[in-house]
Amino acid sequence: MSNQISILNSIIQPDGSFSVTGVFWLTVPTANVVPNPNFNSVVSFIDNSTLMSLRYGTLIEQPFNTGAFMAGTTIATVQSTIQTLFNTAQQKLNNTESALAGLVGTTFDGTNWNTTNVFGNLQKTQMSAGHTQRFANWSVWKKCQTTKNGQFQFDDDGYVYTIWFYDGPEVHICNIWKSTVPSGIIASGYTQAQNDADKSDFESNYKPLANGVILPRAADGRPNMAPNSFPMWSNLYFFGRGDDDGYGIAKGPYFQASSDVVGDTVVQFHLTDLTYIIGGIINYTGAQIGDTVSYVVVAPPTPVGSGTQAVNLVNVGPGNILIPSPTADGYLIDLTTAIPVQNVTNTGYWNWDMAKIGKGTITPNYNGNGGWDLYDFEINLGNVAAECPMVGDNMRIEIMVESVTSMMVLPHWQHICTVHNGGHAGLRVCWIACGARLNTI
Repeated sequence: MSNQISILNSIIQPDGSFSVTGVFWLTVPTANVVPNPNFNSVVSFIDNSTLMSLRYGTLIEQPFNTGAFMAGTTIATVQSTIQTLFNTAQQKLNNTESALAGLVGTTFDGTNWNTTNVFGNLQKTQMSAGHTQRFANWSVWKKCQTTKNGQFQFDDDGYVYTIWFYDGPEVHICNIWKSTVPSGIIASGYTQAQNDADKSDFESNYKPLANGVILPRAADGRPNMAPNSFPMWSNLYFFGRGDDDGYGIAKGPYFQASSDVVGDTVVQFHLTDLTYIIGGIINYTGAQIGDTVSYVVVAPPTPVGSGTQAVNLVNVGPGNILIPSPTADGYLIDLTTAIPVQNVTNTGYWNWDMAKIGKGTITPNYNGNGGWDLYDFEINLGNVAAECPMVGDNMRIEIMVESVTSMMVLPHWQHICTVHNGGHAGLRVCWIACGARLNTI
Protein backbone atom coordinates (compact mmCIF):
# COMPACT_ATOMS: atom_id res chain seq x y z
CA MET A 1 0.00 0.00 0.00
CA SER A 2 1.31 3.46 -0.89
CA ASN A 3 1.77 6.09 1.82
CA GLN A 4 -1.15 8.38 2.66
CA ILE A 5 0.35 10.68 5.31
CA SER A 6 3.81 12.18 5.60
CA ILE A 7 4.75 14.12 8.79
CA LEU A 8 7.30 16.78 7.94
CA ASN A 9 7.71 18.99 11.02
CA SER A 10 6.73 19.67 14.63
CA ILE A 11 6.70 23.05 16.34
CA ILE A 12 7.21 23.18 20.14
CA GLN A 13 6.10 26.21 22.17
CA PRO A 14 7.76 27.49 25.42
CA ASP A 15 4.94 26.01 27.51
CA GLY A 16 5.55 22.54 26.08
CA SER A 17 2.58 22.51 23.76
CA PHE A 18 3.27 21.55 20.18
CA SER A 19 1.77 21.17 16.71
CA VAL A 20 2.53 18.83 13.81
CA THR A 21 2.57 19.63 10.10
CA GLY A 22 2.84 17.49 7.01
CA VAL A 23 0.91 16.45 3.90
CA PHE A 24 -1.93 14.11 3.07
CA TRP A 25 -1.88 12.18 -0.20
CA LEU A 26 -5.56 11.86 -0.93
CA THR A 27 -7.05 9.46 -3.50
CA VAL A 28 -8.98 11.29 -6.20
CA PRO A 29 -12.26 9.71 -7.40
CA THR A 30 -11.91 8.40 -10.95
CA ALA A 31 -14.41 10.89 -12.36
CA ASN A 32 -12.48 13.84 -10.87
CA VAL A 33 -8.93 13.08 -12.05
CA VAL A 34 -7.16 16.20 -13.36
CA PRO A 35 -3.56 15.65 -14.52
CA ASN A 36 -0.88 17.99 -13.18
CA PRO A 37 2.20 16.91 -15.16
CA ASN A 38 4.55 19.56 -13.74
CA PHE A 39 3.71 18.93 -10.09
CA ASN A 40 6.58 18.86 -7.59
CA SER A 41 6.03 17.61 -4.06
CA VAL A 42 7.16 19.45 -0.92
CA VAL A 43 8.36 16.04 0.30
CA SER A 44 11.99 15.67 -0.73
CA PHE A 45 12.05 11.92 -0.07
CA ILE A 46 8.90 11.09 -2.05
CA ASP A 47 9.02 7.79 -3.94
CA ASN A 48 8.67 7.80 -7.72
CA SER A 49 5.41 5.85 -7.77
CA THR A 50 3.65 8.38 -5.53
CA LEU A 51 5.07 11.31 -7.50
CA MET A 52 3.80 9.83 -10.78
CA SER A 53 0.34 9.35 -9.24
CA LEU A 54 0.34 12.98 -8.10
CA ARG A 55 1.29 14.15 -11.58
CA TYR A 56 -1.28 11.97 -13.25
CA GLY A 57 -3.93 13.29 -10.86
CA THR A 58 -4.99 10.06 -9.18
CA LEU A 59 -3.57 11.50 -5.93
CA ILE A 60 -3.45 15.09 -4.67
CA GLU A 61 -1.10 16.49 -2.06
CA GLN A 62 -2.78 18.50 0.70
CA PRO A 63 -0.88 20.15 3.57
CA PHE A 64 -2.15 19.82 7.13
CA ASN A 65 -1.53 21.41 10.53
CA THR A 66 -2.90 19.61 13.60
CA GLY A 67 -3.18 22.70 15.75
CA ALA A 68 -1.84 22.75 19.31
CA PHE A 69 -1.48 19.66 21.49
CA MET A 70 -1.02 20.07 25.22
CA ALA A 71 2.33 19.18 26.72
CA GLY A 72 2.49 15.48 27.52
CA THR A 73 0.16 14.37 24.70
CA THR A 74 1.18 10.87 23.63
CA ILE A 75 2.38 9.94 20.14
CA ALA A 76 -0.54 7.53 19.82
CA THR A 77 -3.00 10.38 20.42
CA VAL A 78 -1.23 12.57 17.86
CA GLN A 79 -1.30 9.78 15.29
CA SER A 80 -4.97 9.09 15.90
CA THR A 81 -5.81 12.78 15.51
CA ILE A 82 -3.90 12.99 12.23
CA GLN A 83 -5.70 9.89 10.93
CA THR A 84 -9.04 11.53 11.77
CA LEU A 85 -8.00 14.68 9.92
CA PHE A 86 -6.97 12.55 6.95
CA ASN A 87 -10.29 10.69 6.85
CA THR A 88 -12.21 13.96 7.02
CA ALA A 89 -10.17 15.43 4.14
CA GLN A 90 -10.61 12.27 2.06
CA GLN A 91 -14.37 12.25 2.62
CA LYS A 92 -14.62 15.90 1.62
CA LEU A 93 -12.67 15.20 -1.57
CA ASN A 94 -14.94 12.24 -2.36
CA ASN A 95 -17.96 14.55 -2.20
CA THR A 96 -16.44 17.26 -4.39
CA GLU A 97 -16.86 17.34 -8.18
CA SER A 98 -14.16 18.89 -10.38
CA ALA A 99 -15.24 21.00 -13.34
CA LEU A 100 -11.86 20.34 -15.01
CA ALA A 101 -12.08 16.54 -14.92
CA GLY A 102 -11.67 15.11 -18.41
CA LEU A 103 -10.37 18.40 -19.84
CA VAL A 104 -6.68 18.64 -18.97
CA GLY A 105 -4.62 16.41 -21.24
CA THR A 106 -6.99 16.36 -24.21
CA THR A 107 -5.89 17.76 -27.59
CA PHE A 108 -7.50 19.47 -30.58
CA ASP A 109 -6.23 18.71 -34.12
CA GLY A 110 -8.02 21.53 -35.90
CA THR A 111 -11.16 19.50 -36.50
CA ASN A 112 -11.83 17.19 -33.58
CA TRP A 113 -11.06 16.95 -29.88
CA ASN A 114 -9.01 13.87 -29.01
CA THR A 115 -10.05 12.66 -25.57
CA THR A 116 -7.05 10.34 -25.24
CA ASN A 117 -5.18 11.80 -22.30
CA VAL A 118 -1.68 12.72 -23.47
CA PHE A 119 -0.52 12.54 -19.85
CA GLY A 120 -1.55 8.89 -19.62
CA ASN A 121 2.12 7.93 -19.58
CA LEU A 122 3.80 10.45 -17.31
CA GLN A 123 6.98 8.43 -17.22
CA LYS A 124 7.50 9.30 -20.87
CA THR A 125 11.14 9.98 -21.61
CA GLN A 126 12.09 13.62 -21.98
CA MET A 127 14.90 14.44 -24.42
CA SER A 128 17.89 16.06 -22.82
CA ALA A 129 18.28 19.78 -23.49
CA GLY A 130 22.01 19.08 -23.77
CA HIS A 131 21.54 17.22 -27.06
CA THR A 132 20.88 18.72 -30.47
CA GLN A 133 17.48 17.33 -31.45
CA ARG A 134 17.10 16.37 -35.10
CA PHE A 135 13.57 15.54 -36.27
CA ALA A 136 12.89 13.60 -39.46
CA ASN A 137 10.11 11.70 -41.17
CA TRP A 138 10.12 7.92 -40.91
CA SER A 139 11.85 7.27 -44.23
CA VAL A 140 14.70 9.68 -43.55
CA TRP A 141 14.98 8.61 -39.89
CA LYS A 142 15.33 4.93 -40.88
CA LYS A 143 18.10 5.68 -43.33
CA CYS A 144 19.92 7.76 -40.73
CA GLN A 145 19.51 5.08 -38.06
CA THR A 146 20.85 2.37 -40.34
CA THR A 147 23.77 4.49 -41.47
CA LYS A 148 24.74 5.57 -37.95
CA ASN A 149 23.92 2.18 -36.39
CA GLY A 150 22.02 3.72 -33.48
CA GLN A 151 20.26 1.60 -30.85
CA PHE A 152 16.78 3.02 -31.16
CA GLN A 153 14.23 3.52 -28.40
CA PHE A 154 10.53 4.35 -28.47
CA ASP A 155 7.83 5.68 -26.19
CA ASP A 156 4.08 5.19 -26.53
CA ASP A 157 1.90 7.75 -24.76
CA GLY A 158 -1.30 6.36 -26.28
CA TYR A 159 -1.43 9.17 -28.82
CA VAL A 160 1.89 9.16 -30.68
CA TYR A 161 4.98 6.99 -31.00
CA THR A 162 8.14 8.94 -30.21
CA ILE A 163 11.10 7.06 -31.70
CA TRP A 164 14.72 8.10 -31.26
CA PHE A 165 18.37 7.13 -31.05
CA TYR A 166 21.44 8.97 -29.78
CA ASP A 167 24.50 9.77 -31.88
CA GLY A 168 27.04 11.48 -29.66
CA PRO A 169 25.80 15.00 -28.93
CA GLU A 170 22.73 14.56 -31.15
CA VAL A 171 19.42 12.75 -30.76
CA HIS A 172 17.51 11.77 -33.90
CA ILE A 173 13.74 11.76 -33.38
CA CYS A 174 10.72 10.63 -35.38
CA ASN A 175 7.04 10.89 -34.48
CA ILE A 176 4.38 8.52 -35.80
CA TRP A 177 0.77 9.10 -34.76
CA LYS A 178 -1.24 6.13 -33.56
CA SER A 179 -4.51 7.40 -34.99
CA THR A 180 -5.41 10.80 -36.45
CA VAL A 181 -2.52 12.98 -37.60
CA PRO A 182 -2.87 16.63 -36.47
CA SER A 183 -4.09 18.96 -39.20
CA GLY A 184 -0.98 21.13 -38.89
CA ILE A 185 1.19 18.14 -39.75
CA ILE A 186 -1.09 17.26 -42.67
CA ALA A 187 -0.76 20.84 -43.92
CA SER A 188 3.03 20.43 -44.04
CA GLY A 189 2.68 17.64 -46.62
CA TYR A 190 2.59 14.51 -44.45
CA THR A 191 -0.52 12.45 -45.24
CA GLN A 192 -2.64 10.24 -43.03
CA ALA A 193 -2.04 7.36 -45.45
CA GLN A 194 1.74 7.78 -45.19
CA ASN A 195 1.52 7.92 -41.41
CA ASP A 196 -0.51 4.70 -41.35
CA ALA A 197 2.04 2.98 -43.61
CA ASP A 198 4.90 4.23 -41.42
CA LYS A 199 3.07 3.04 -38.31
CA SER A 200 2.60 -0.43 -39.78
CA ASP A 201 6.28 -0.62 -40.76
CA PHE A 202 7.40 0.50 -37.30
CA GLU A 203 5.12 -1.88 -35.43
CA SER A 204 6.01 -4.87 -37.60
CA ASN A 205 9.74 -4.41 -38.19
CA TYR A 206 11.18 -2.02 -35.59
CA LYS A 207 9.08 -2.04 -32.43
CA PRO A 208 10.06 -5.64 -31.51
CA LEU A 209 13.75 -4.66 -31.70
CA ALA A 210 13.47 -1.35 -29.84
CA ASN A 211 14.37 -0.30 -26.29
CA GLY A 212 17.47 -2.45 -26.00
CA VAL A 213 20.41 -1.31 -23.90
CA ILE A 214 22.19 1.59 -25.56
CA LEU A 215 25.56 0.41 -24.27
CA PRO A 216 25.62 -3.42 -24.14
CA ARG A 217 27.00 -4.86 -20.90
CA ALA A 218 28.34 -8.23 -19.89
CA ALA A 219 26.77 -10.28 -17.08
CA ASP A 220 29.10 -8.69 -14.51
CA GLY A 221 28.05 -5.18 -15.56
CA ARG A 222 31.12 -4.26 -17.55
CA PRO A 223 30.41 -2.54 -20.89
CA ASN A 224 30.91 -4.56 -24.05
CA MET A 225 32.98 -2.41 -26.35
CA ALA A 226 32.13 -3.43 -29.91
CA PRO A 227 35.25 -3.64 -32.15
CA ASN A 228 33.25 -2.84 -35.28
CA SER A 229 30.36 -0.77 -36.53
CA PHE A 230 27.88 -3.52 -37.39
CA PRO A 231 24.28 -2.72 -36.38
CA MET A 232 23.23 -4.12 -33.02
CA TRP A 233 20.35 -6.06 -34.61
CA SER A 234 22.67 -7.96 -36.95
CA ASN A 235 24.57 -11.24 -36.62
CA LEU A 236 28.18 -11.84 -37.58
CA TYR A 237 28.43 -13.55 -40.97
CA PHE A 238 31.47 -15.06 -42.67
CA PHE A 239 30.58 -16.27 -46.15
CA GLY A 240 32.25 -17.89 -49.14
CA ARG A 241 29.25 -17.98 -51.47
CA GLY A 242 26.66 -15.53 -52.64
CA ASP A 243 22.91 -16.02 -52.21
CA ASP A 244 20.36 -17.44 -54.62
CA ASP A 245 16.85 -15.99 -54.88
CA GLY A 246 15.34 -19.45 -55.14
CA TYR A 247 17.61 -21.73 -53.09
CA GLY A 248 18.45 -19.27 -50.34
CA ILE A 249 21.38 -17.91 -48.34
CA ALA A 250 24.88 -19.09 -49.37
CA LYS A 251 23.47 -21.09 -52.29
CA GLY A 252 24.84 -18.81 -55.00
CA PRO A 253 28.25 -18.72 -56.75
CA TYR A 254 31.34 -19.87 -54.85
CA PHE A 255 34.04 -17.30 -54.15
CA GLN A 256 36.79 -19.05 -56.10
CA ALA A 257 38.49 -18.82 -59.48
CA SER A 258 40.90 -20.94 -61.50
CA SER A 259 42.83 -19.52 -64.42
CA ASP A 260 45.50 -20.97 -66.74
CA VAL A 261 45.55 -18.31 -69.46
CA VAL A 262 45.87 -14.56 -69.72
CA GLY A 263 42.65 -12.65 -69.05
CA ASP A 264 39.94 -12.09 -66.47
CA THR A 265 37.85 -14.57 -64.53
CA VAL A 266 34.72 -12.91 -63.12
CA VAL A 267 32.61 -14.08 -60.20
CA GLN A 268 29.36 -12.10 -59.87
CA PHE A 269 26.95 -12.58 -56.98
CA HIS A 270 24.36 -10.84 -54.83
CA LEU A 271 22.95 -11.11 -51.31
CA THR A 272 19.23 -11.45 -50.67
CA ASP A 273 19.11 -9.31 -47.51
CA LEU A 274 20.53 -6.01 -46.28
CA THR A 275 24.14 -6.82 -45.35
CA TYR A 276 27.13 -4.96 -43.94
CA ILE A 277 30.66 -5.85 -45.08
CA ILE A 278 33.81 -4.88 -43.23
CA GLY A 279 36.57 -7.02 -44.76
CA GLY A 280 37.65 -10.44 -45.92
CA ILE A 281 40.40 -12.99 -46.48
CA ILE A 282 41.96 -13.84 -49.88
CA ASN A 283 43.85 -17.10 -50.33
CA TYR A 284 45.82 -17.75 -53.52
CA THR A 285 48.52 -19.93 -54.99
CA GLY A 286 50.45 -19.99 -58.25
CA ALA A 287 50.34 -16.20 -58.53
CA GLN A 288 52.95 -14.24 -60.47
CA ILE A 289 53.77 -10.62 -61.21
CA GLY A 290 50.85 -9.13 -63.13
CA ASP A 291 48.13 -11.08 -61.34
CA THR A 292 45.54 -8.98 -59.52
CA VAL A 293 42.17 -9.24 -57.81
CA SER A 294 39.48 -6.54 -57.78
CA TYR A 295 36.08 -6.24 -56.10
CA VAL A 296 33.41 -3.70 -57.02
CA VAL A 297 29.76 -3.22 -56.02
CA VAL A 298 27.38 -1.90 -58.66
CA ALA A 299 23.72 -0.91 -58.87
CA PRO A 300 22.25 -2.37 -62.07
CA PRO A 301 19.91 -0.21 -64.14
CA THR A 302 16.24 -0.07 -63.17
CA PRO A 303 14.28 -1.65 -66.05
CA VAL A 304 12.02 0.79 -67.88
CA GLY A 305 9.10 -0.17 -70.09
CA SER A 306 6.60 -2.12 -68.03
CA GLY A 307 4.93 -1.89 -64.65
CA THR A 308 2.42 0.34 -62.88
CA GLN A 309 4.51 3.29 -61.67
CA ALA A 310 4.73 6.20 -64.10
CA VAL A 311 8.06 8.04 -64.33
CA ASN A 312 9.67 10.80 -66.30
CA LEU A 313 13.23 10.41 -67.62
CA VAL A 314 15.68 13.23 -66.96
CA ASN A 315 19.08 12.95 -68.64
CA VAL A 316 22.06 13.16 -66.26
CA GLY A 317 24.89 12.34 -68.69
CA PRO A 318 25.46 8.60 -69.02
CA GLY A 319 21.73 7.95 -68.78
CA ASN A 320 18.55 9.05 -67.05
CA ILE A 321 17.38 9.54 -63.51
CA LEU A 322 13.81 8.33 -63.01
CA ILE A 323 11.43 10.90 -61.52
CA PRO A 324 8.04 9.62 -60.32
CA SER A 325 5.04 11.07 -62.10
CA PRO A 326 1.73 11.49 -60.23
CA THR A 327 -0.12 11.03 -63.54
CA ALA A 328 -0.27 8.08 -65.90
CA ASP A 329 1.84 9.90 -68.49
CA GLY A 330 5.44 9.02 -69.23
CA TYR A 331 7.26 5.71 -68.95
CA LEU A 332 6.35 2.81 -66.68
CA ILE A 333 8.49 0.85 -64.23
CA ASP A 334 7.88 -2.09 -61.91
CA LEU A 335 8.89 -1.04 -58.38
CA THR A 336 9.49 -4.69 -57.40
CA THR A 337 12.41 -4.77 -59.84
CA ALA A 338 13.65 -1.22 -59.23
CA ILE A 339 17.24 -0.71 -58.00
CA PRO A 340 17.58 2.03 -55.36
CA VAL A 341 20.76 4.11 -55.08
CA GLN A 342 21.32 6.13 -51.92
CA ASN A 343 20.95 9.90 -52.11
CA VAL A 344 23.19 11.18 -49.31
CA THR A 345 21.70 14.70 -49.37
CA ASN A 346 18.10 13.49 -48.91
CA THR A 347 17.00 15.12 -52.14
CA GLY A 348 15.96 11.88 -53.81
CA TYR A 349 12.65 11.02 -55.44
CA TRP A 350 12.13 7.62 -53.86
CA ASN A 351 11.72 6.07 -50.42
CA TRP A 352 12.99 2.64 -49.45
CA ASP A 353 11.85 1.06 -46.19
CA MET A 354 15.32 -0.24 -45.24
CA ALA A 355 13.98 -3.78 -44.83
CA LYS A 356 16.36 -6.04 -42.93
CA ILE A 357 15.10 -9.15 -44.72
CA GLY A 358 14.34 -9.20 -48.43
CA LYS A 359 14.24 -6.27 -50.82
CA GLY A 360 11.60 -4.30 -48.96
CA THR A 361 9.34 -1.73 -50.56
CA ILE A 362 10.14 1.26 -52.79
CA THR A 363 7.63 4.10 -52.95
CA PRO A 364 7.66 7.46 -54.77
CA ASN A 365 8.60 10.67 -52.99
CA TYR A 366 6.98 13.42 -55.01
CA ASN A 367 8.39 16.16 -52.76
CA GLY A 368 11.99 15.38 -53.71
CA ASN A 369 13.22 14.82 -50.15
CA GLY A 370 13.63 11.07 -50.28
CA GLY A 371 16.72 9.07 -49.44
CA TRP A 372 17.00 7.15 -52.72
CA ASP A 373 17.14 7.55 -56.50
CA LEU A 374 16.53 5.25 -59.46
CA TYR A 375 18.56 5.26 -62.69
CA ASP A 376 18.26 3.48 -66.05
CA PHE A 377 22.03 2.85 -66.25
CA GLU A 378 24.52 0.93 -64.13
CA ILE A 379 26.26 2.87 -61.37
CA ASN A 380 29.57 1.91 -59.76
CA LEU A 381 28.94 2.25 -56.03
CA GLY A 382 32.50 1.69 -54.92
CA ASN A 383 35.73 -0.19 -55.57
CA VAL A 384 36.11 -2.28 -52.44
CA ALA A 385 39.40 -3.70 -53.75
CA ALA A 386 41.07 -2.20 -56.81
CA GLU A 387 43.81 -4.11 -58.69
CA CYS A 388 45.31 -5.71 -55.58
CA PRO A 389 48.48 -7.59 -56.67
CA MET A 390 49.04 -11.28 -55.92
CA VAL A 391 52.44 -12.99 -55.99
CA GLY A 392 53.52 -16.36 -54.57
CA ASP A 393 52.24 -19.78 -53.51
CA ASN A 394 49.95 -20.65 -50.61
CA MET A 395 49.60 -16.99 -49.65
CA ARG A 396 46.92 -15.14 -47.74
CA ILE A 397 45.78 -11.53 -47.56
CA GLU A 398 43.67 -10.62 -44.53
CA ILE A 399 41.78 -7.36 -44.72
CA MET A 400 39.89 -6.58 -41.51
CA VAL A 401 39.55 -2.94 -40.54
CA GLU A 402 37.44 -2.98 -37.39
CA SER A 403 37.47 0.71 -36.52
CA VAL A 404 35.90 2.03 -39.73
CA THR A 405 32.26 2.13 -40.75
CA SER A 406 31.14 -1.08 -42.43
CA MET A 407 29.82 -0.94 -45.98
CA MET A 408 26.03 -1.19 -46.28
CA VAL A 409 25.04 -3.39 -49.23
CA LEU A 410 21.48 -3.63 -50.50
CA PRO A 411 20.02 -6.92 -51.78
CA HIS A 412 19.32 -5.16 -55.08
CA TRP A 413 23.00 -4.61 -55.85
CA GLN A 414 25.54 -6.84 -57.57
CA HIS A 415 29.04 -7.77 -56.39
CA ILE A 416 31.66 -8.32 -59.08
CA CYS A 417 35.01 -9.94 -58.24
CA THR A 418 37.57 -10.05 -61.03
CA VAL A 419 40.70 -12.22 -60.94
CA HIS A 420 43.21 -11.13 -63.60
CA ASN A 421 45.79 -13.60 -64.88
CA GLY A 422 48.90 -11.91 -66.31
CA GLY A 423 49.56 -14.87 -68.64
CA HIS A 424 50.47 -18.23 -67.08
CA ALA A 425 49.00 -21.51 -65.86
CA GLY A 426 48.15 -22.56 -62.33
CA LEU A 427 46.54 -19.46 -60.76
CA ARG A 428 44.06 -20.44 -58.05
CA VAL A 429 42.21 -17.91 -55.89
CA CYS A 430 39.45 -18.11 -53.25
CA TRP A 431 38.16 -15.65 -50.69
CA ILE A 432 35.92 -15.26 -47.64
CA ALA A 433 34.00 -12.09 -46.79
CA CYS A 434 33.27 -10.84 -43.26
CA GLY A 435 29.97 -9.12 -42.71
CA ALA A 436 26.77 -9.00 -40.72
CA ARG A 437 23.09 -9.50 -41.47
CA LEU A 438 19.92 -10.37 -39.57
CA ASN A 439 19.36 -13.83 -41.03
CA THR A 440 22.35 -16.11 -41.65
CA ILE A 441 20.50 -19.34 -42.52
